[in-house]
Amino acid sequence: MVSLQNCSNVAITRSQGSSAADKGVSASPTASVTVSTSKAKVVAHENANAVLSCEFKTEKDPNPRIEWKKNGKGITFVYFEGNFREPYAGRASIDGATVTLHSVTQKDTGVYRCEVTAKMDHVPLGEINVTLNVLVPPHTPSCEVPETVLSGSAVELHCKDKLSIPAATYSWYKDNKAMAAGHTLDSHYNLDTHSGTLKFKAVSKADAGHYRCESSNEVGPPKSCPGHKMEVKEFELSLPLLIAVGAGAFLLLVLCCLGACLCYRRGCCCCCRRRKPSEYFHIMPRFLSGSCPHTRRFSAASLKARQCHASVCRSSAASLKARPVPCQQENKQRRNHPNYSPPMQDPRFYKHTKSFMI
Repeated sequence: MVSLQNCSNVAITRSQGSSAADKGVSASPTASVTVSTSKAKVVAHENANAVLSCEFKTEKDPNPRIEWKKNGKGITFVYFEGNFREPYAGRASIDGATVTLHSVTQKDTGVYRCEVTAKMDHVPLGEINVTLNVLVPPHTPSCEVPETVLSGSAVELHCKDKLSIPAATYSWYKDNKAMAAGHTLDSHYNLDTHSGTLKFKAVSKADAGHYRCESSNEVGPPKSCPGHKMEVKEFELSLPLLIAVGAGAFLLLVLCCLGACLCYRRGCCCCCRRRKPSEYFHIMPRFLSGSCPHTRRFSAASLKARQCHASVCRSSAASLKARPVPCQQENKQRRNHPNYSPPMQDPRFYKHTKSFMI
């Protein structure tokens, strides 16, 4: 029985054995290809060279086929059929199966796979993965500092470096003096070193000055944005502002008055809209008593008719006091009758109301 022992960094080991020896039968050795790497994780700085190690061993095939691929959303060929493919052509070299990438950038970060194919071996394929991580030093961050702010207002200053890897940490300077990070009880601002945001709860005159932001990581020297000046202005009441506010209030009042007058003239409100003829039956008692405001619209003829009707009622009442009215007794008897129904109370039966039922 033949066994192949590999070190821990060998990605794929394929061996076959036979149990024929246990049965008293001699076994022939099997041939296989093995692939390994001396460094499975490679870290390189931007614009430096990155070496992707790949070592192989075959049993029979002296000239195996070597391929390099990059894993991602799809498979990208790096080295295929003896040539480098774009975008690696012209900036990569190979020694045996080890590939060297020159002037790497952040786009080169990823997982690369070395494949060795030996057709003459019993197990013809071996492969290994190598991870490349490209570190990027800090770049000049973009700073957002307002030029003018109002005293007592909340203000935020922003700083961002999107290119540095690993992510940068941020520091703020006011008049070239470092500001304390975090938030303390006696400070009126909060500085987040991870997001680069500087927040003021309520700015004052003492907060005016030149502000700049600095981004840093362990890859390279820190970078700073140009300084920006922030001015803090107090809120002052000026004569033009007072005149403008007064004029606006007066104009608003005039518009409200005009709207109310127009609404009254068109009868938009409930107290001055025209009523339907059937609605006058409900306001007739108020009309006869003189308490309805709509009686001011009636003509002189209707008012005269109302006065005549009132005088007739007063004379009738005086005569009723002297003698009993038989019709009242008869009406009382009719109401007590079980089949009694009240007469129809239609506004058309009131002749003295015809003058306003138009």
